[in-house]
Amino acid sequence: MTVYKRPVPAGTFFRLYKSEIEEITEAHTEEGRSRYNFSGRSETMAAVQLIQVKGEVAQPVEKVWRYLVKYMDTEVQASMPNHFTSIRHVQGPPLTPGSIAMATYGQEFPHYKFVKLRWDEINHEEHRFKGTVIEGGLLYKHFSHLSYTFNIQPGSTAKSCVMVYGIEYVDKHDHAEHHILTEELEKFISMFEAHLCNKD
Repeated sequence: MTVYKRPVPAGTFFRLYKSEIEEITEAHTEEGRSRYNFSGRSETMAAVQLIQVKGEVAQPVEKVWRYLVKYMDTEVQASMPNHFTSIRHVQGPPLTPGSIAMATYGQEFPHYKFVKLRWDEINHEEHRFKGTVIEGGLLYKHFSHLSYTFNIQPGSTAKSCVMVYGIEYVDKHDHAEHHILTEELEKFISMFEAHLCNKD
């Protein structure tokens, strides 16, 4: 599993590979200083940060996308039954930009009841999506902005692929909880791969 963490320009779509991340300069760091408008007024925020987590799985691209995205209501929860008790779409047509999905946490996260995610972008042909957390979870407690991107890269063999997650965030205050973001994704990639071994 690989983790990268760098400041990046706000709004960047995180189809970032290792070589691209290494090319980010100090100028980009300054550009990453952005303004977010959460309450009807413009407020200067700290730099937008990126954490990228990637892991190769011994499953083909189409299978990973099908079970992770198209069947997410049942398969994501089934892969981590102690982590999530349910995942469902609560507003708008499922898997369309602007629609909202909600995940309810299980016993592994007793301090957080749920998280709501708005689909910002989804491309079934290119196997990528972007979603923004709009309520619940770590939002508001530790972060003023939190969004996730996902795309699939070719693996080392025809029967494998690389799951790549990008986390874009703005800290609400100084804290040391960023490890939760990476650990959650690292664990999910590992458990989801194991879950897919029992699927056709």
